[in-house]
Amino acid sequence: MDGSNTLIWPALPIEIAISIGLDGTWYSLISGHADTIEIDPVSRIVCVSGRDATAILISSQTSESFENLTSSDVAGMLAQRHGLIASVTPTTTLIGRFYQDGHTRSALSQHGRATTEWDVLCWLAQIEGYEVWVAGNVLNFHPPVALQNGFIISPDLCISMQLARDMGIGLGIIVEVQSWNSAAQMVITQQASYGAEPAAGQKMIALRPNLSTTEALSLAQRTVAVAASHERTLTYEIPADLATMPRANLTLQGTGTDFDGEYVIFEVERRYSTRHGFTQQVLARQSAWTNS
Repeated sequence: MDGSNTLIWPALPIEIAISIGLDGTWYSLISGHADTIEIDPVSRIVCVSGRDATAILISSQTSESFENLTSSDVAGMLAQRHGLIASVTPTTTLIGRFYQDGHTRSALSQHGRATTEWDVLCWLAQIEGYEVWVAGNVLNFHPPVALQNGFIISPDLCISMQLARDMGIGLGIIVEVQSWNSAAQMVITQQASYGAEPAAGQKMIALRPNLSTTEALSLAQRTVAVAASHERTLTYEIPADLATMPRANLTLQGTGTDFDGEYVIFEVERRYSTRHGFTQQVLARQSAWTNS
């Protein structure tokens, strides 16, 4: 609002950037477009809600089949389409064909129905065993590698801490990947397992077309590793810093339980208020997994 209490709207879309200053230096926390703006004229408060640049891809529908392109080609093309910088690890497999038999991968466009560009990238990341995320104006498409800067946390450093274990996952998981390889004219079946008694636990079956034996085994191992990471979760609140980031390694120590060990950070939620100051809540999942 200006001095005459008149609200002056900037040109749409409205770009928002949130930064915080520590020790005389400003750090960017998040930037993106505003989704909604709520105005309380009595309290003279304007509330702005928005998302990072991921929202651009979520809002963009596509029915393209992306024939004769690799997953990394598609990631780079979609980034360029929206003015984003592409940080992409190259892939080699063409995604639009089932080997050389001429059938377009219909699962990508859901039999002709439009999907979003973000769903396309998430699907490609899943089949490649990659991670996809947006940081600032950079679209990242890379194999999962935990950040090298590890953190150590213990209960005495925290405002609060919760440890949780899913007993069903702890009992055991078997993931079986089944595939009909049209090039080899044969059924491919591969398994990976986790837990104390996998046979007595949960069994998941994943159906995917035209996988080789190596690809089916890799998919089974990736799937069971993701499921196993949900067995033990760690949530804690501490005074905020700007170094803790998702995908970073975390070591929990000092609980005197078998929860102590290695984790990977998945979520960081930062909050600021005049009453409670600048704090952050962190969600981490266990990182250890061994194929049995």
